Amino acid sequence: MNRIVAALLLAGAAVAAARADTYGRHERVRVQATPGIEIVGRLDPAAPASLLAARDVKYFNRQGGMWVRFTIDNGGVLAGSRLTLERPLIRDQKLRQRDGSIEHRPLVALALCIGRAPIEAALSLSERSGYTAPLVLGAPEIARLGAVDAAREYTIEPSCGDAGAATAR
Repeated sequence: MNRIVAALLLAGAAVAAARADTYGRHERVRVQATPGIEIVGRLDPAAPASLLAARDVKYFNRQGGMWVRFTIDNGGVLAGSRLTLERPLIRDQKLRQRDGSIEHRPLVALALCIGRAPIEAALSLSERSGYTAPLVLGAPEIARLGAVDAAREYTIEPSCGDAGAATAR
């Protein structure tokens, strides 16, 4: 009896694995906001955390809590290539730089669509310029997505519908 149950569980896992999406090193990611914006994300299973390139990062108080206003830019030249969002601050990360100074990076939650997978990601905002991918998804988010094949790129278009949509301000 135990062997039958084990065989059924293994068969079910094999079927689920066959259906699971395999993502490439770079994927198009939709920020689930109204309106949304599509950006390039680099999936890096070795990265301990996820980062988002953000401009004009400003802290402010709202209803007794700390919030962050920031702008995402996908590098496009057409209208709709920038999006300004406001999100509650999860925490302020303090990173010591080589010169001994302290850099503050806000950590916020943001709804994303990668392939057919809507996820809520904890993202560290950084004013990173000169990087080709404005979003780096690290191990915690990739663990919820599935396999990454570094030899592939842009394998699955974002198609989550309105699931997990957040509001832009």
